[in-house]
Amino acid sequence: MTTKELIIKELDSIPDPNLTEILNFIQSLKSTLKSENQPYKPIWEIAEDIIQEIPEEVFNQLPHDGAENHDYYLYQNQKLD
Repeated sequence: MTTKELIIKELDSIPDPNLTEILNFIQSLKSTLKSENQPYKPIWEIAEDIIQEIPEEVFNQLPHDGAENHDYYLYQNQKLD
C-alpha cells in the first residue's frame, strides 16, 4: 500500500468534525510547500523589476550626477561641480 492509500484509509476512520482540522492542516502545509519552492530572486532583479515600473519622465527629474553632490541634495550645501 502506498503512503497516500494509507492516509486515505486512516481518514475513513476519523469522525467528520475532526476532518475539518485535518483539512486546515493539509492546506497550510500545502501553502508552506509552495512558498518554499518559489525560486530565490536576487535583490538586483527585484530592483530592476521596480525600476521598470517607473515612468521615464520621473527618471528625467532625478539628478544626473548620482552621489557626487550628495550633501547638496540632502542639506542644500554648496555643489562641488
